[in-house]
Amino acid sequence: MFSVRYLLTMLILTFSVSLNAAIKELNLLVRTDIVVPDVVMNGDRHIFPEGDVLRVGIWGAAQPPLYIDNDHHAFEGLTADYLGAVQRMLKLRMQLIYFPTEEAMAAALAAGTLHMVAIYNPETLMLTPPLIRTTPYLLDSSVILQNTKNNNDKSLTRKIIAWAGPQRIGLKLQQDYPEAILQHHQTYAKALAATAFRQADATWGNASTQEYLLRYGYSNELTMSPSRALSNLNISFGVSPRYPELAEALNMALRMIPLAGRLRIANRWQLQSHYVMKNNPLALTPQEDNWLRLHPFIPIDIAANGAPLFFRDESGTWQGIAKEIVDLISGRAGVLFEPVTPGQHASVDSTKVHFSPAVLLDEQQRAQRLFSRPYLISPWVLVQAVDTANILEMAGKKNRRVFSLNESRLNAYMAETWPDITLQTQLSPQEALLQLLSGKADGVIIPKVHADFLLRNYYRDRLRIIQVVGEQPAKIGMAVDKANAPLIEIINKALLDIPPETLEPLISRWHNLPQVNRTISWHDYKDVVLKIVALASIIILICLIWNRHLQRVIRQRTEAQHALKDQLTFTNTLFNESPVVMYVRDRQARLMHCNTAYLDFLEVSLEEVVGKGTDVYRHLLDDACLQLLEAEHYTTLRQGTASMRDVKMQFRGKTVHVFHWALPFRDRLGAVVGVIGGWLDVTERHELLLALSTAKEDADAANRSKSQFLASMSHEIRTPLHAIIGLLEMETRQKPAREISNNVLVAYESANALLSLIGDILDLSRIESGIHQPKPEPCLLPQRIEQVINLFRNKAESKNIALRHEIDITHPCVLLDAMMFNQIFSNLLSNAIKFTDRGYVSVTLYQGSIDMNEQRGEFVLEIEDSGCGLDEDQQQAIFEPFVQTGDRQRQQLGTGLGLSICRKLAELMGGEIDVESQPGEGAVFRFHFYAPLVDEQQVQQQQAENVPAQGQLRIMVIDDHAPNRLLLGQQLEYAGHQAMLIESAIQALVIWQQDPDAFDLIISDCNMPDMDGFTFARQLRALEQQIQRPRMLIFGLTASAERSIIQRCLDAGMDDCLFKPLSVDTLMRHLSNTTHHLSPPAPATEQQRQPGALPAPCPLLQELAERDMAGCLAFIDSIIVSNDEILAEINAAHDSAQLSQLGHKMKGGARLINATDVERLAKQLEDKPPAEAVMAIKSGLAHAIAELEKMLLAFKNSLNH
Repeated sequence: MFSVRYLLTMLILTFSVSLNAAIKELNLLVRTDIVVPDVVMNGDRHIFPEGDVLRVGIWGAAQPPLYIDNDHHAFEGLTADYLGAVQRMLKLRMQLIYFPTEEAMAAALAAGTLHMVAIYNPETLMLTPPLIRTTPYLLDSSVILQNTKNNNDKSLTRKIIAWAGPQRIGLKLQQDYPEAILQHHQTYAKALAATAFRQADATWGNASTQEYLLRYGYSNELTMSPSRALSNLNISFGVSPRYPELAEALNMALRMIPLAGRLRIANRWQLQSHYVMKNNPLALTPQEDNWLRLHPFIPIDIAANGAPLFFRDESGTWQGIAKEIVDLISGRAGVLFEPVTPGQHASVDSTKVHFSPAVLLDEQQRAQRLFSRPYLISPWVLVQAVDTANILEMAGKKNRRVFSLNESRLNAYMAETWPDITLQTQLSPQEALLQLLSGKADGVIIPKVHADFLLRNYYRDRLRIIQVVGEQPAKIGMAVDKANAPLIEIINKALLDIPPETLEPLISRWHNLPQVNRTISWHDYKDVVLKIVALASIIILICLIWNRHLQRVIRQRTEAQHALKDQLTFTNTLFNESPVVMYVRDRQARLMHCNTAYLDFLEVSLEEVVGKGTDVYRHLLDDACLQLLEAEHYTTLRQGTASMRDVKMQFRGKTVHVFHWALPFRDRLGAVVGVIGGWLDVTERHELLLALSTAKEDADAANRSKSQFLASMSHEIRTPLHAIIGLLEMETRQKPAREISNNVLVAYESANALLSLIGDILDLSRIESGIHQPKPEPCLLPQRIEQVINLFRNKAESKNIALRHEIDITHPCVLLDAMMFNQIFSNLLSNAIKFTDRGYVSVTLYQGSIDMNEQRGEFVLEIEDSGCGLDEDQQQAIFEPFVQTGDRQRQQLGTGLGLSICRKLAELMGGEIDVESQPGEGAVFRFHFYAPLVDEQQVQQQQAENVPAQGQLRIMVIDDHAPNRLLLGQQLEYAGHQAMLIESAIQALVIWQQDPDAFDLIISDCNMPDMDGFTFARQLRALEQQIQRPRMLIFGLTASAERSIIQRCLDAGMDDCLFKPLSVDTLMRHLSNTTHHLSPPAPATEQQRQPGALPAPCPLLQELAERDMAGCLAFIDSIIVSNDEILAEINAAHDSAQLSQLGHKMKGGARLINATDVERLAKQLEDKPPAEAVMAIKSGLAHAIAELEKMLLAFKNSLNH
């Protein structure tokens, strides 16, 4: 009795075949989208015969998953997915043509109307001439499907074999199965169903198709095993021999499809990875590959094998661990293994390969056979009867006999450990156990894998495992004769290719697998009523489908009518309601149609303009605009191309800017019959562009003003710093180290740090260009840490915070940018103190790894505090510019730039800054950086060079500002040089001309009235050329922050440029670099007098009086004389530029001695006030100077007394 499922399958398949009975074109339906590259062929060759269309042939019944016939007008399946990928890679369009027969497709190929075949294997499809076979896109093999446990390829004698496909397959099957009865079916599904429903004994087919069909209802009834007929069924594209370039392009495309894409396609159609071409997955050599082609069938010698490795079950089917591993190797190597029983040895040709899938790997046997790597390792165990004692422990018993397999290491171990035990060998574990049961042996030593399986299934209550024997386990592998050495290499590569996650579960399953009996499927007991219901359901379903089809046709017609109306309404709405002006004119420029925006813009009605030309607009638009619009109209008509341009209109007395466009309007024959045009009012955009241009000019002007402001600020800040730093430095140098106050040292270091910071901030060229590169120099890290901590110690003590530090490094001398390091450390330490109200701040410097080969070390500076802490969002935000955390009071103490700048500086130094913190638990900031290691002598040498030895020089100092001139003279005298102080460059030229040999060096300020330092240098160089004098050394001195000033000095003829504030070390280093040929200077003498009783008007005079009484008196006189001279010049001057310069000069001296009133009035004069305010400023300035001179004279008199 036929089941309902069988009848349903036959009905669907018959209906499918009937629909495919004629040649037709199919649509390519790609179900798996993968990422593929483009294919670029070498050279300029025509790959495809006719443009971009490639005609591909398909014939015969559907062959899932290669070709699935779900839709009779579409081609889908695994092959379709590969065709889709190739189509995209080669940038072409494929035309798929279905042929009902092989002959029809062959005729199309012969006629040249077909370029290639989609599914091709030369073993199954023989065409004349043969097609060019591409690289396989599916690795396939032949299989036999039988009812469960009847899957023995050898048991098909006089059995019915169902098959489907080309007739050439039947001829091959008849050769390989001469005694079988072949039964051909139109479809692959019918052939499979014949075996499932007992209409045939077996079904032959390709593995991918049968595996795919098994998942849909036959997995319980049928089992699959390899077939010896047509074992290689790899699927490729077949290309007509007329187009070899096409075959080459297809091969290149298939090779370039990524493995991930091929696996995705296989997985989409539920195929495993071994069906995917992996480009020689076993990495076989040419010799190994050639050996496989010569030996497609390999006999398996199973004479010495036993369960559970390789054995036959009750139905005669081969099973076991080795059997499954051999199947895995067969799939990977593409060969078929044939079991050969002991009785068949004589009939096997001696030239064939003899392969043993499960042997003990005995080293003494390697001389006769070649062994593979072991795939199973099992300990040797002693098996005895359940009621017996351990034979190995019965030392007093005589004639102990133990049977075992022949393995040299086990034999040697037994002979050495139990020499009194007689050891006999057997061919198989079963034979050894039978000897034990018959009483001929006291025990049996076999691998545990055999013992577990045999005892569980056959001798459960009779035998038991006593103990493990031997130090070396049994190793089980495969073996071949030495004449076939390539085979053992192939097997080893295949075993290595089997992943452990596949091999281990396989072995574990057989350790515990009992005998398996076939289960009967419930499909065999279908009720007859269900068959009738199924048939009725099919008929009803067909009627419903047809009714649905008619409803869909009616609905499509109704929807088309509604869509047409909607389209018309949409077009009218788009034209009439659009806010953009639109119109349509004919060839005579008469208005045919316009929208509401057109009428509103011109402020006319439709009746006034429709059907009329451009003359009606002469009272609305100016003549130039009207002529331009007419020219655009006729140009578009004549050229037939669109035109777009900006137009300026004079409309009703006002100017309007519009963007006008005109498009040619064509009839159904393509002739231009009119113009569709319009415009968009862009007046507002035009005004915005003008405003943007004006804003850009304002921004450029502001940027220039900013640059000028920064340059001026640099000059003004550096001028008083020059005196401050110079005097502090003189204080530290003229007193013994023990007498110098710590406050003075801190003030001096802070002033230098401020100078460096100002130098970086006000360096205009760096700010404009963004260039800030490290300048590494040798330095001592502990010294840097101590200096920065000393700067912040008072601040920490004022908040009662414990400031402690620890230094744990073995290489203190490194090469780095000390200023960058100080800036990073100072900022992190300042933040830690600022955000800590109580507790401590800890600084730790420790060393990481050291690369002695590259002399490079890793260092970590860690600043830990017990402050308020940070949450995760704050930890991310604090490194952004202008971002601050904490309360508002603390935020007002900074700009939010510190940590952002620190991170950038750290990156410039090749390091990084990170933070660890929890709210309320403080924070830990770490600065990781790498620095080259240097010898400590280099640091000491550099520090020694900061006080260079040089000869006593006669130096002319030119500076119009008396305090700066006096300070530079004292610095030179301290350095052991003679200095002549001159106020003006003109006077200096006269003095030099009188005696050119009286001076070794001239230091001239760059910015002076009457004659600046640049002009002085140029005139001096000219005089030297006139009298043919040797070149005099000239140094420029400036407070400008512009780096370009150095080039100006060199261009003017100077030899070097010094920047204010100028330290003694810097001055001496510059002098040493130029005058190292003179004798060492005499040490400077110290002059210390007690200051007078009156307090000094400013700290500068107080420090100078304590250090050098005579110098202080001279300094006061120079200030009074200088102020009187400048005031006289101010009273005599009337030009605003001259007054501004004199005000600037006066302001610098006043700032030096903290004369705030004089500085304020001089600043007003420098800013070029209105003419009516000049007299009042002069009068106030005279009064302020008089008051200042009274204080200075009183302080001077107190010093004299």
